[in-house]
Amino acid sequence: MDIRKFFGGREKRKLPEISSSGSDEHEGIYKIPKSSNEPSTSYDRNTRNADPSTSKKLTNEERFENDIGQWVGRSNHLTTSQKMDILKRCWTPPENYNFSEDAIAVGSKRTFNHSWLQAYAPWLAYSKILKGALCLYCVLFPPKKVQGVLGSFIIKPFTRYKDIHEGCRNHISNNWHQGATEAAKSFMEEVPINIMMVSGHQKVLEQNRKIISSIISNVLFCGTHDLPFRGKGQNEGVFYDLIQMRIEAGDQYLQNHIEKGKRNAIYTFPQIQN
Repeated sequence: MDIRKFFGGREKRKLPEISSSGSDEHEGIYKIPKSSNEPSTSYDRNTRNADPSTSKKLTNEERFENDIGQWVGRSNHLTTSQKMDILKRCWTPPENYNFSEDAIAVGSKRTFNHSWLQAYAPWLAYSKILKGALCLYCVLFPPKKVQGVLGSFIIKPFTRYKDIHEGCRNHISNNWHQGATEAAKSFMEEVPINIMMVSGHQKVLEQNRKIISSIISNVLFCGTHDLPFRGKGQNEGVFYDLIQMRIEAGDQYLQNHIEKGKRNAIYTFPQIQN
């Protein structure tokens, strides 16, 4: 045996010629006839029976192009035109959308209700990618300075659907959402960014001034009439009753502060009154 033939390699096996009798199949290889100007193309028989779900998945991804979930924490990468497009045409699930599959995927016992999108429009949005509820405005216009911890609706989806109404009310009342709402409104009206930031900050300052003014007025009233601030219990006494009287008279800023403000900045606890 010639050693050179051993290292020279074996000859490639040639496929037998395809007969012209009619069948174009031979050992899993198909030839697709082309026009005279195009060469014939060969492909494996497995591609003929390929599952069309692959192309369907690509189509579905295109449908979720404006899904707000893909921009959580990444809104700074959006251009002005992209933000405007998402604000106007944010992806919304159809009414027959299967929320049960998403709930199972995130471990939620309850499912999202499509009617909530109308109840809390226009800021509430649903993300197919993150499988939960998000705030459209807070995702696109997140706060520049954060005091506290950003949570659901902003940096992660809200999935505790049994508390959806309470969660939405709390979210609407916080300063982050109010600032984002003003930013979105100004953006839609094409207001310069510097004016937008000043106006949003000014609104928060005005609200805080009204709250402090109401509380100080109660303090002055008690002081000028030699009245005790508090009674035996925590929520008793002249000072607390005056606050309740102002709320009943229609002081919305003070009511929102007492009900939803930070517990360490309500200014009604005995330690503060002393």
